[in-house]
Amino acid sequence: MKTISAHCILPRLSARLRLSTALCAATLLVALPHVASAATFTVTAATDDGSGTVAGSLSWAIASAGASGDVIEIDPAVSTITVSGTLPAFAQDVTVRANAAVEITGSPLAASGTSLVLSGVSSTNALASALLGTLAGEAGASGVSGPASVSGTAGDAGASALSGSGFSLTLSGSVTGGNGGAGGKGGDVDPFAPLLESPGNGGDGGNGAAAFSGSDFKLENQGAITGGSGSNGGGGGFAIYEDGGRGGNGGAGGAGIAGTGLVIENSGMIAGGAGGHGGGGGRSFNHSTGSAGSVGVGAAGITGSDLTIVNKGTISGGLSGGGVRANAIEFSSGTNILELRAGSTIIGNVVAGGTSDTLVLGGDTSPAASFDAGEIGTKYTGFEVLSKTGNSTWTLTGTSTHTVNTTVEAGTLQAGSAGAFAANTVYTVNGGTLDLNGYDLAMSALSGTGGTVSLGSAGLTVNQSGTTTYGGAISGTGSLIKSGAGTLTLTGANTHTGGTTVSGGRLVVNGRIGATTLNGGTVGGSGTLGNVTANSGSTIAPGNSIGTLNVAGNVSFAAGSTYDVEVDSAGNSDKIAATGTVTIDSGAAVKILAENGTDDGSSYAPSTTYTIITAGTAVTGTFGTVNENFAFLDAELSYGATSVTLDLIRNDISFADVARTANQRAVAGSLSGLASTSDLYRAVAGLNETQARRAYDSLSGEIHASLPSLFLNDSARLRDTVTSRIHDAFAGFSEVPEIAFNGPVGPRGPGLGTGSGFNLTTWGSAYGAYGKLDGDGNAATLSRSTGGALVGLEATAWPQARFGLLAGLGQSQASVSARASSADANSYTLGAYGGVRLSDLGLTFGAAYSWHDVTSERAVAVGSLKDTLSADYWSRTAQVFGEASYALETPWLLVSPFAGLALLHQQTDAFQEQGSAALALTGDGSSQLLGSSTLGLRMSKTLATTDGVSVALTGAFGWRHAIGDLTPDQRMALSGLDPFTVQGVPLDRDTALVEAGLALTITDRTTLGLSYQGAFGENASDQGANARVNISF
Repeated sequence: MKTISAHCILPRLSARLRLSTALCAATLLVALPHVASAATFTVTAATDDGSGTVAGSLSWAIASAGASGDVIEIDPAVSTITVSGTLPAFAQDVTVRANAAVEITGSPLAASGTSLVLSGVSSTNALASALLGTLAGEAGASGVSGPASVSGTAGDAGASALSGSGFSLTLSGSVTGGNGGAGGKGGDVDPFAPLLESPGNGGDGGNGAAAFSGSDFKLENQGAITGGSGSNGGGGGFAIYEDGGRGGNGGAGGAGIAGTGLVIENSGMIAGGAGGHGGGGGRSFNHSTGSAGSVGVGAAGITGSDLTIVNKGTISGGLSGGGVRANAIEFSSGTNILELRAGSTIIGNVVAGGTSDTLVLGGDTSPAASFDAGEIGTKYTGFEVLSKTGNSTWTLTGTSTHTVNTTVEAGTLQAGSAGAFAANTVYTVNGGTLDLNGYDLAMSALSGTGGTVSLGSAGLTVNQSGTTTYGGAISGTGSLIKSGAGTLTLTGANTHTGGTTVSGGRLVVNGRIGATTLNGGTVGGSGTLGNVTANSGSTIAPGNSIGTLNVAGNVSFAAGSTYDVEVDSAGNSDKIAATGTVTIDSGAAVKILAENGTDDGSSYAPSTTYTIITAGTAVTGTFGTVNENFAFLDAELSYGATSVTLDLIRNDISFADVARTANQRAVAGSLSGLASTSDLYRAVAGLNETQARRAYDSLSGEIHASLPSLFLNDSARLRDTVTSRIHDAFAGFSEVPEIAFNGPVGPRGPGLGTGSGFNLTTWGSAYGAYGKLDGDGNAATLSRSTGGALVGLEATAWPQARFGLLAGLGQSQASVSARASSADANSYTLGAYGGVRLSDLGLTFGAAYSWHDVTSERAVAVGSLKDTLSADYWSRTAQVFGEASYALETPWLLVSPFAGLALLHQQTDAFQEQGSAALALTGDGSSQLLGSSTLGLRMSKTLATTDGVSVALTGAFGWRHAIGDLTPDQRMALSGLDPFTVQGVPLDRDTALVEAGLALTITDRTTLGLSYQGAFGENASDQGANARVNISF
């Protein structure tokens, strides 16, 4: 008798069980939805003598539940039921429901010829008991054969033997999915009406069901699991004067196991169900036999997503009705793992279709196992990784043609033949052994944290383009070749005796290797090598930044080879420390570099000595060429009997010689006064030319010189706002309305003016804009944004004249990203203005004074000297301006040509930056005088006027011309050095102006306006919006 021994946790389990033997001797935790019952019997007792006579005991409930559909419910307060006798068997279809974790010990549950449903359980509500028997899902009902000329009906599908989620089960018996029901036979033609009727077709066979189905359960199978078989299709009906009826299709087999998130360990047998045969075509008296039905397909042994399968038994796909084998395993999606262990048999293909699928060769014990690597990509398809785990030994046979990457975590993965290991793929060894066993291998990358790559007598070529690190050991009598443009870092104690050759890229040795020959590429690191030979085109570059490369033997620099040496300001340098002789050909070169590690190599003393080679026996020969990338230091080598030293000496190139712009030359000229012992001098002296120019720009404080251009450029906004306001005020004094450049046009008819008497008006204007002033190759681009508001109060002096006062608040943000600089400015403005109307001629004039509260911040970097500097100071802008305009009316729109003049004065206070004393600047006060002229044309078109409310489109274009010096400058100084003058970003000489807006007159005393303004020059642009309101009293 076969048994099922089960230890299971079943949070959601729905099972239709046919038990041919008793249920016994294991633990089963199951959960199912509530099932309605004819009667409910509640178990409240924690002990049971098995007699069935004590009310509230489990045996009493089983004995009492005699009707099909009755329910046995275990009280949630009962967590353990101890049975001292033997529980009776279930006699009818019964539901057992638990609402808490319950374990039954001492006696199994038993049933004979009954369907048992275990219900109402989750991961914390579980029924635990013993289960013994052979489970078979309920078979589907057979189809019904058709009467005369009527097709047979399809057979029903079978039911799973066990389904649910979250349970854990150990199985030693057998479970079979329900078979499909047979298709019904098609009805024959009625012999009494053969011309009026056709034969019936056979019904399709029902599909078999999966033996197990569900999600997130764990199954350890020691027995046999088989999917239900698809049934045969029904035969076609007999015909007389036409072809016989078509046979029904065979049903498909059910999977052995189907689900999501399953963990399956198999040492038994798992098989997919077989497909059914197609029904035969019906015969005919004087025509052809009908077509046979299609055969049903076999099912996979295991199918699903996010599966983990460990196999040391047999997994097979079912046969179709025509004898075709289905896939043994199908991964549909997600992350899936198939681990094969010794004794594993897979009958059928394995198809991986997930996002990450791994084929594992595992197991912790002997015997050793073998795997045909040629089956990867043929029998085993879709896997991304081949992984070796566990302490077992697996030997790969055959010839690999796949591109799957290989990982070794433990045990041994051994090549059993040439080509068994896949070439030009990535190998990762974190533990265990990758054993080439004497067979050469070329891989595209080697990485990992440990383990061993055992060469035997093989040659290993690592031809990689990326950067990897291998922390294990390479052993054997074979050789290692590093090729490709990538970097391989070895940190382990490598003991292979066949030598190492570098032909491309970089080999970094932070552990140990033997004799090394360079035929190209670079060797570096801080480990130990055997004899080293650097041939033409190759480089030795010790360290991982600055470090010592140890050589247990001799070093030879051939003609055309290079020795790269990094140095820092503290007197540290790369070094080769050899125990033998260092031989240098005169055709070899030394290249001196500033360290690229934590110290950027920029603060070097102008006279520093570094030891770059030591030899235990002797140093013979000299380097023919010495190259360095310092702007202000020269490198000189000195040769001793057993050492080579390097001296960095200040050359005769001045700091200003490498400058390329006026600002750079100004700063460099001041730096020439530095004492050679100062930190700033050391920092600059150690730079190359590019770094020096970058340092000059960083020191320049250029943003301080550029800010006046921002303030002068923004001053036009106030002039435009005032001019616009005066034109609004005089909108009703002329037959032709006036238009302000930076505001809406006053419509025809009554405006804010009354034509006589004292008229008081308040107005407000809010604005926002962004733009940039492009760099000129000396100063860098300044980007800025600004926003603020102006308010005013004005009155009529006489009917043709108005005068007013204004005040404003604004804020600007500026940044010069190329100089790591930024500034904020809060601006405060007071002004007076006026306007006169003489028929169609309008005159506008005014004056204003603005105070700018500036806060700046700069990130300064000169080699290793770095700091963030800040400053707070005041800047001021004064302006006087006037404009004349003339109003013209055309049949299509109103136009107004205008011309304006302005005189501006910008002044900045002295300031002192806060921060590093060596880098902070002191700035003198500066001033700039600038004139500006503007010519243009304004336009307006009234769209509608209703009940005194009018809407008009406004527009304008113009040309602004700057008069005077366009480039601001600022005189500044570093502590203890001569002052220098830095130029800021210049203004454009000529600028195109454009505006478009909408004007709305609500009453004769209230107007609103919204407009877009743009200003575009050769090197600058500015775009913004303006919203205005005017209210007259």
